[in-house]
Amino acid sequence: MISRTTKTIGGRTVEICRCAATEALDLELSIAKVAGSADIVAMLESKGSADEMADIIRVVGGVAKNLTHAELMRLMNMLFKYVSFDGKVFRDINEDFSDRPKDIWEVFIAAIMHNLGPLGEGLRKSSKPVSTSPTATT
Repeated sequence: MISRTTKTIGGRTVEICRCAATEALDLELSIAKVAGSADIVAMLESKGSADEMADIIRVVGGVAKNLTHAELMRLMNMLFKYVSFDGKVFRDINEDFSDRPKDIWEVFIAAIMHNLGPLGEGLRKSSKPVSTSPTATT
């Protein structure tokens, strides 16, 4: 069964489906290379309060800032092809988000949150933040 999330964003019913496994891995690796694991865990454990949403926006903003324009557009298009608006499948960023600049970021954040589920489970089970720095040996 395909995992789905439904939200109302900008007055539209937005349904987000889980992306393919290889695309989920691509998303996870792309985000992990520019965001710290502690930030990712905090983002995934958010209950939706205003402060937590501000943290999520900060993390996603950091991700967007640290990706090239081409990488960001590639991730958006990859995630948006698993999104529908009021029952209509995603067509194109220009068609689906014209006159809706805020919606593009809200949908992007929701799609990231939905698709980071497997990564989040692994990070949440760890009692310590995951470190990507090499350890010294003596």
